[in-house]
Amino acid sequence: MNDNAIGARWAIEALRNGVPNRHAVALLGTFQQRIEERFRQQALETAVSPGTRGFLVRADFGAGKSHLLYALQQIASDLSFATATLAVSKETPLSSFPRTARTILRQLRLPDMEGTGLPAAATRAKFQSEDWLDLQTWADGLEFGGGWWGATLALYASLRAQHELSDRVVRFWGGDNNLTARDLRNELHQRGVSGIQQLGPRPAAGELDYQRLAFASRFVQGLGFKGLVVFLDEVELIAQYPRQQRIQAYRNLAALLGQTDRPELAEAALLVVGAVTSDFDDAVLRGKEDWEEVPRIADVKYGPEAAEASKAGMEAIRAAIPLATPDEAAIARIREVVTDIYRQAYAGWTPPPADHITLYASTRMRELIRRWITSWDLQRYYEGPAEIEVEDIGSTPTDESEELTAGEEGGASDSGR
Repeated sequence: MNDNAIGARWAIEALRNGVPNRHAVALLGTFQQRIEERFRQQALETAVSPGTRGFLVRADFGAGKSHLLYALQQIASDLSFATATLAVSKETPLSSFPRTARTILRQLRLPDMEGTGLPAAATRAKFQSEDWLDLQTWADGLEFGGGWWGATLALYASLRAQHELSDRVVRFWGGDNNLTARDLRNELHQRGVSGIQQLGPRPAAGELDYQRLAFASRFVQGLGFKGLVVFLDEVELIAQYPRQQRIQAYRNLAALLGQTDRPELAEAALLVVGAVTSDFDDAVLRGKEDWEEVPRIADVKYGPEAAEASKAGMEAIRAAIPLATPDEAAIARIREVVTDIYRQAYAGWTPPPADHITLYASTRMRELIRRWITSWDLQRYYEGPAEIEVEDIGSTPTDESEELTAGEEGGASDSGR
């Protein structure tokens, strides 16, 4: 079996299971040109202008949101951005910014790097390059962090990644609180590295992870890349949080999308794109009365700034860009592409010509593709026609789950300043 056939098999397996992978995305592509154009424009802005920016997309279950995010990730890599993908879950609750930020930093991937995370990325440092020297200048002049970012960067450069301490520094950047001001001062003094006098206490917990995310986005620029693009999938899972955690999730979402004034992120090189289901507005913002109640409760518990931030997060969800619904011509083109992929994957067997495709309001792209592939599988094995029954996969689950708040850290301090 040649490489093309192997890649086609990988693509068909992904499409058969409704889970995108690089083979499926590369071969199938995306027809969401309007969203792709917006993404490219914001990526260009991120590369040349500091700040945090982003947007959400929305569609029904099975309409291609995850596929689109995967396609945009490949575009970001082609444009020389580092990327990270985070699916909202129990392990990565959007209501906890520390856990969200640290997961992003663990998932960070450079375009030409197999491994993930800051430790793998840091091995690519070229300490005398213009990009690295620009990074050091930026970190030395950073308003936030009490001098820690410039100091740890200078210490890492002096160690040349050849010392146990260099690993501790990188782990601090990635989320470990494994360094103290005394440790850092002593190490800087022993190695004759400047910056000891300017070094203050370790940044406060409520601000540190915002600073880490901003630092990471500029750190990859110091490695010669354009910035960091983060993809948030399954944002609708926050519907299952108790209201207290939904407040925090809305606030954190607003910060990540650049919808609120978060000073620590003002000099980041960060673009965030997320996906949410179309019915989230009706099911949660209206159905659970979050639109009215969340700002009021946030104001009482945390103050007007929190109320504004939570409202901004909900506004970002309402402003999510809908995925374009494919027309019959677009579906026919997709069918041709999938047919060709299947033919490559299973040489010697050609799928039969397509029947007329009738579109309904509930038609889902993933459902159609899986129906085609399953039908071809059955015909290939049993040499006869096949009838596929489809079960509706439903709408956004809104029942609150205690599991999603187990081990939740920090409450208001995760988002509060």
